[in-house]
Amino acid sequence: MLNYIKFSLSLALLIFLSSACGILGSIEKPDYGNGDEPTTKRAEWEKPMPEEGTVEKVDTINWNTGNDSITDKDNSEEKEDETKEKEVEKEAVTTIQMDTTGAEEVAIIQEGKMLKNHYTVVIMLPFLGNQFTSFGPIPEKSKRALEFYEGAKMAITDLQSRGVPMTIYVFDTQYDENVVKGLLNSSSLFSADLIIGPVNKKNCQLVAEFSRRNGKVMVSPYNYLSTITEQNPYYVQANPSTQTQFVRLLEYVKANYGTTSVATILYPPGKKATQQRVQEIQFASNIVNQSGGMNLREYPFDVTSVTADSPLRTHEFMVAGQKNVIIIPSRDPAFVAYVMRVLSPYRDSHRITVIGLPQWEDKAFEKLDYNYYENMGLLIGSEAYIDQNNPQVANFVSRYAGEYGTSPTENVFKGYDMMLYFGQMLGEYGIYFPSFLSKNTGNGLHTSFNFQPVYGVGTAGTEGRPVIKRFENKHINILEFSDYRFRRVN
Repeated sequence: MLNYIKFSLSLALLIFLSSACGILGSIEKPDYGNGDEPTTKRAEWEKPMPEEGTVEKVDTINWNTGNDSITDKDNSEEKEDETKEKEVEKEAVTTIQMDTTGAEEVAIIQEGKMLKNHYTVVIMLPFLGNQFTSFGPIPEKSKRALEFYEGAKMAITDLQSRGVPMTIYVFDTQYDENVVKGLLNSSSLFSADLIIGPVNKKNCQLVAEFSRRNGKVMVSPYNYLSTITEQNPYYVQANPSTQTQFVRLLEYVKANYGTTSVATILYPPGKKATQQRVQEIQFASNIVNQSGGMNLREYPFDVTSVTADSPLRTHEFMVAGQKNVIIIPSRDPAFVAYVMRVLSPYRDSHRITVIGLPQWEDKAFEKLDYNYYENMGLLIGSEAYIDQNNPQVANFVSRYAGEYGTSPTENVFKGYDMMLYFGQMLGEYGIYFPSFLSKNTGNGLHTSFNFQPVYGVGTAGTEGRPVIKRFENKHINILEFSDYRFRRVN
């Protein structure tokens, strides 16, 4: 009995009532430092406003949100599941082969549809229902899950109208490994055709291993880390990795600034996470240049040791009269503020462009002078950009406002886009849809989807096909700070 699972009807009601009261706060962005916790995004410069007019209410859907205890299904449900399995339609022969590469098992999905008359989707998010009280505020860490769920619920309504039959199970992971381990022993997970979630690194690793061993497609909605799982073609990473992010940024710089620019990675030394990002940027540079050996120049600088006699020596990494691209892979606001302040006087003579991190949009950087962003032609890569001028975005904002009485956050858009895209893939291609992802790009409201396989070392299967480590979204939104706001330029 997993009596510590408490995502019950009372919490489900809170999901709907709390948003209608406008309790939900600002957008949250995933933490690119360790992949575990979100940071809070600073207030947007332009808030979305719902359009006038009547908005139809979303039809009521029956949800299975878990119980205080989780047990196996009763006999009638088991018989129903057996009947559904017998109704599987095969448009092509699709098999799961187990082979050995090194000392590990490798699951291989062959290209071929395996359709079902009904699909089971499991959503695993940290709602933290155990921290809810009758009259207290919604826990800050619960908001991301609640907002994502609201968007997903709207997408499921759309999927049902398009004839994609599915049963949805929603579970509260509570950021607790023991809870997740318990859920992985439940019948709901073993019957799942698609798992969305969880969020933090350790829980993602647990579910990814479950998906690999049991042939269950898992979508990681927030984690960007490339180390969650290995040799797992069932693992689909919705957020581009840091390496992918910088590959796209460097491709953009190369296309728009040419190969004559002087590029330097400027970073604070001594931090393991920062050093790892530097290595990923160097590797991304190798990919873009296809040289395998040409590295960006590195300039480690300890801002804590700055004195009048030892300032940042800009002449050591910049050349006057040339384009200078300065990559600053730091999440430290003090370091970024100091470097931007020192670089500012050279912005014209050295034609400086600064490349930063997505976290520079977050609240931690809100005290930084926006003039530095503006003067340096700041570029960042982001997994999300919501264009308020897009008619489809405006329609969604209006629809959401009619349902919940407030404006949707970035997480609502993510929940809607991911549930709609992967639900359509499931309905069109069946339970092994990852093999069709690369041929089915899509445009969501918050980003585009361009999932490609990331290959490992070696081959597997009787045909000697490359080993797939995971599928990853290779699209990144390149944002430039212009006219005191971020604008997408790709």
